[in-house]
Amino acid sequence: MGKPERRDFYSFARIVSLFLGICGLSVLSLSLYWRVVVPAEPHMSMHFSPVYKEFVLSGRWSGSVPEPNDGQRYWREDGYPLGREQYRAALPFLYVRDLVKWDAFPETIAGLAVSPFDAEQSWQFMRLFSEDWNAPPPMLHMFIESKPHGARLQKPDDFFRVSSSGNGIEFLTPREGKVDSLKSSSFTRALRAAGFVFPVMELGGNPDVRKRYDAGYFIADSKGFLFQMQMVDGQPSCRRLQPQISGKIRYIAVNEHHREEFFGFVATDDALYAIMQKERRLKQLPIGKFDADALRLAIWSDILYTSVFIESPGMPGSGIEGIAMTPDFKVVRRYVQAQDSDYAGSMRRLDTIASFLFPLQIVSGIPGSSFRDMRAGPGGDLSAVLAGSVFALVAFIRVTRSGFRKSVRPWSDYVFVAVFGFVAIAMILIEDADQHVRVLHNS
Repeated sequence: MGKPERRDFYSFARIVSLFLGICGLSVLSLSLYWRVVVPAEPHMSMHFSPVYKEFVLSGRWSGSVPEPNDGQRYWREDGYPLGREQYRAALPFLYVRDLVKWDAFPETIAGLAVSPFDAEQSWQFMRLFSEDWNAPPPMLHMFIESKPHGARLQKPDDFFRVSSSGNGIEFLTPREGKVDSLKSSSFTRALRAAGFVFPVMELGGNPDVRKRYDAGYFIADSKGFLFQMQMVDGQPSCRRLQPQISGKIRYIAVNEHHREEFFGFVATDDALYAIMQKERRLKQLPIGKFDADALRLAIWSDILYTSVFIESPGMPGSGIEGIAMTPDFKVVRRYVQAQDSDYAGSMRRLDTIASFLFPLQIVSGIPGSSFRDMRAGPGGDLSAVLAGSVFALVAFIRVTRSGFRKSVRPWSDYVFVAVFGFVAIAMILIEDADQHVRVLHNS
């Protein structure tokens, strides 16, 4: 007769289709929820002041009392408010031109005589985001001649890549669509001669011909050593930098600057190294451990201090941590500015509501990455997750056992409601309504 088999197939097909529908509705509903209810995150920035020898901060004002600075407020570590001109006077390297225009540029900064021109030329700034390395690496790299014939750097006619095995460097000529075997073997041999142990683990460079000079590429080998590889008069020039790096290298950021203080930085899972230019060495910055999977890191350096500012987007409410150091990386001050209390409280309440409404949450994005990555897990407030599951299950039982909807439900429906909460109830009721419409249409 085949009827039991047909019923089994229908039950299985219903479970699968209902599961997929609930997952899709859960993703859309949760995304819509956060788009509608999440408040604007208050912007906040931090700098180390060589005048006060402490951190000064600025941010958008979210209170009801109007601020005199068009909604922007400025303050010191202890919360003491600053005016706009006071704030800029506290950062003479950053606001040189404003202070000169106001005839307020100091004769000395922290006891050091500095001219406005030298002050403006003596600082550099870099940002490192986890989005930089939580992404597929580029397949091709542009290798600039470090010693050009003219006064400007020129774009090369070829590109290079790491071989598919990771055991060599390959140069490709786009016009011919071929691998330049001679040049490839020349640079690979030069790396080996400098002590490089293949395969290549990570590499970084800055292929911008607008820069003043070229430092080449920095390449990490399988032993944790960093090598500088340049092309000088068309020939390879390779050297190994000390010391050896411990931990997995996540990113190598290179930015040649006219200060010639450091070439860039190397980020590992929990440490940050500066590639010192004059010493041709690596120096680990004493900033403590961090989560490289979700990180926003800014580095400011001038002739007096180097400052690092760390934000952790994967840890709501963490705020900003600032570490100020001398040029030889000795810590002189640490300060943590907590996130705005009103904003943090609102986010906690909204997360509790989301955990109640969506016990199992399917998200398509994660902090620290710009790529879509579907993940499922419980809400952030586990007590609200449990309460939401129980409440949804009780409500579903009451609805299905009362009035015209009174019926015997499959066990899978109760499982879906217990796991997905109210989203599952909505999807099941939609499925029931569709089934009733089909029955009425067929009759």
